[in-house]
Amino acid sequence: MTLSKLIFSVLFLGMVTLVAQVYQGPAAGSIASGVSVNTNSFTTEPPSKNFRPKPIKNIFTNSLYAVTDNMLQASAPEGANYVIDPKIRRTEREINGDFILSNNFAGIPDQGFSIPPDPYLAVGPNHILAVVNSRFRIMDKSGTVQKTIAASSFYSSTLSGSDPFDPKVVYDQFSQRWIMVWLHVTSSAGYFLVSVSDDSDPNGVWFNWALPTHLNGTTSAGNWADYQGVGYDNQALYITSNQFTFAGNYNYAKLRIINKANLFGATPGQVTWNDLWDIKTGSGINVFTVRPSRHYGTGTYTLLSTSPYTTGTFVTLYKVSNPITTPTMTAVDIPVTTYNSPNDAGQLGGSQTIDGGSFYLRNEPVYRDGILHAVHAVRSGTGNLYSSVRYLSLNTSTNAVVSDIAMGADNYFHFYPAVEVDASNNVAITYTRSGTNEYAGAFYTSKPADVSSLTGGKVIKAGNGYYYKTFGGTRNRWGDYNGAWLDPSNTSRIYLLTEYVASTNT
Repeated sequence: MTLSKLIFSVLFLGMVTLVAQVYQGPAAGSIASGVSVNTNSFTTEPPSKNFRPKPIKNIFTNSLYAVTDNMLQASAPEGANYVIDPKIRRTEREINGDFILSNNFAGIPDQGFSIPPDPYLAVGPNHILAVVNSRFRIMDKSGTVQKTIAASSFYSSTLSGSDPFDPKVVYDQFSQRWIMVWLHVTSSAGYFLVSVSDDSDPNGVWFNWALPTHLNGTTSAGNWADYQGVGYDNQALYITSNQFTFAGNYNYAKLRIINKANLFGATPGQVTWNDLWDIKTGSGINVFTVRPSRHYGTGTYTLLSTSPYTTGTFVTLYKVSNPITTPTMTAVDIPVTTYNSPNDAGQLGGSQTIDGGSFYLRNEPVYRDGILHAVHAVRSGTGNLYSSVRYLSLNTSTNAVVSDIAMGADNYFHFYPAVEVDASNNVAITYTRSGTNEYAGAFYTSKPADVSSLTGGKVIKAGNGYYYKTFGGTRNRWGDYNGAWLDPSNTSRIYLLTEYVASTNT
């Protein structure tokens, strides 16, 4: 992964509203206490350490329903929102308000032992915290490494035998604290491993808790959480997950809401939560992968999911009221341009494709000034053989689409996009791109606030080789995320953590 910094240089459709209960719950639960840890107690992990490869834990099963005539009608046919990348067409022009790549440096390297790597990051006033499967790294903003810590060591006092995976990290600008959420699963139990720093410096004291995910409130549900989303607003921490039985069957999507006041005490004391589960669309259809949002501002809390059907004609917007008392949630299905999952991504150097990740929302949407910004990958191009990065923004007051753009080009594949929005509502999007004549590299594009289109793909780090690594399975995994985060001390600067091929199979 490469970590890059962007600096901004002066730059009503029909819908289906809630018709039936769209979730079960809420159900309250709690744990009595957590533990305190200190990053200074852990030895920095040497980059050359020879780890034993780990099998894939992320299940991420495709749980789409067949297309039905009862689906909400799309606002436009597939391809109506498609634009050819202006950089590839060589029709680019300078656009006022565009982001400029100012510098880049190594983020957190592949050590060859865990797929998918799940790169993600957050940025604080003076630090960057990057996470990948099984470890995290603290850096200053010039890229100087301060600490790299194995998650299994970090959580050893929190949960006996912990083997954390699938990490997420946020910097909560409201509380000026860092929050990490990892997963752990056994044959009969699952946990969110939740960590909170004691201040805005990720070095030093953290409080850790192990919150059981096999419970809905206090009742055993017989399933565990996979592929969590982590969002927040000024009141609460919101963790979504896909819930699987211990036999591996998908049950439903779930939301856990935690009052942030529980997390920010002087000691790691009691944490309480409310669970909402069996989440459905506005028309009552079971969904897979609901993403919570990262909120700038204090509007009604929102979440988003893509269609549960093989062909998407709508997205579902969820709104949560009374999150820290007795939460309730509504859902509205909003018609958008028709979309489908892309094929896996081709690459230069051979016939093996890279897992392109389907059209599910991989990264958390961003809420700012009443608009929810989201990105995902969709199929596109001649014969629908290629894939685009699709940017969608919604007005959360009117439930109307503001922007709906899919940018791509024949012979190119765009996958695992991440989005961030600066204080002036300029949008930066990062993603991995490969092509029939291109190794998988790190790219970004942008949408200035006063421009209606994306500015075209710009290289952060070109791919340097062919990638095929399965650890004996059948899927050439990539992602499951990339990262994008606004600098809270300079709200026109955005940092990106983007996966690319550094050398063959790395």
